[in-house]
Amino acid sequence: MMTIIYLSAEEMKIFENLPEALHRGWVIEEEKNTADDSYEKRLVRMQMMHLRDPKLQMLLEETSKCTSIEEVVHVIQNQDLTHIDTADLSELFFVLGPTVLTALIAFLMKSAQTDEDIEGIVALSLIRNKLLVAFNL
Repeated sequence: MMTIIYLSAEEMKIFENLPEALHRGWVIEEEKNTADDSYEKRLVRMQMMHLRDPKLQMLLEETSKCTSIEEVVHVIQNQDLTHIDTADLSELFFVLGPTVLTALIAFLMKSAQTDEDIEGIVALSLIRNKLLVAFNL
């Protein structure tokens, strides 16, 4: 089980305001990496994708029409991604990029109520951390 959660300074403040029971067992590391990401860069990454899952292809088509990060988060947060192939999920997160993942983490933190909610945030924070590192190479 992962115990490290990578949070920005702002996310740390939100996390600290969650119920005490949700804090236990997590080691917080400040996410200091940044990346210059944009809608245009996301579209370029989208053009390079090769998804096998038609559900994800439709999801990405829908997100490509979104004009704001908030719209993208709204589209994604209404999807069940539990049965999606790992390779397709990896490509999806690469295309969405760290900016969308940051917005998704913020959205999920505001509604976190269970350990499972925090585990999802932990996974997304790790993915975001790896993307930020890779985008800066």
